[in-house]
Amino acid sequence: MPESFRVAQLSDTHFLEDGVEPEGGFSYDVDAAFEAVRDHLLAGPGVDLVVVTGDVADHGRAPQYRKAATAFAGLGVPVNVCPGNHDLAAPFAATVGRPTVGTSRVIELGGWAFLFLDTSAGLMEPNGDGLPVDPPGEARLHNNGSLGAGESAWVRQAHAEVAAE
Repeated sequence: MPESFRVAQLSDTHFLEDGVEPEGGFSYDVDAAFEAVRDHLLAGPGVDLVVVTGDVADHGRAPQYRKAATAFAGLGVPVNVCPGNHDLAAPFAATVGRPTVGTSRVIELGGWAFLFLDTSAGLMEPNGDGLPVDPPGEARLHNNGSLGAGESAWVRQAHAEVAAE
């Protein structure tokens, strides 16, 4: 690992399916915005890792994640993605991963550790097997997110376990 490395952080990509327009009065061309960011990254000095910190999809639908994963894979460097309040756990987990697009909760590079948190994890509900799943409907999509007790405990545990300085 080199002494230095470059990390680019993207957030709130809010990918939509082809042909779907943004709603709520915040209309902008999501695809054009991402293409501009991609072009900027590719024209620059280069990055070693891109981290995408939530709100990958606008409505948490599988086609939105497939489109996002394809776009992220086109960056040509490793990408790590974590969910935000506009992301739903099951479709996110089922569609985002690609050979160069990961969803790790911890990445260690050199003397650094990157911990990826889900600020909507406190909204999850246990399913029949006791595993946390998104609440019914779109409740997760319409909250502001906050760091719940479980995620806070996980941060403390991960901090104690990583080898990073």
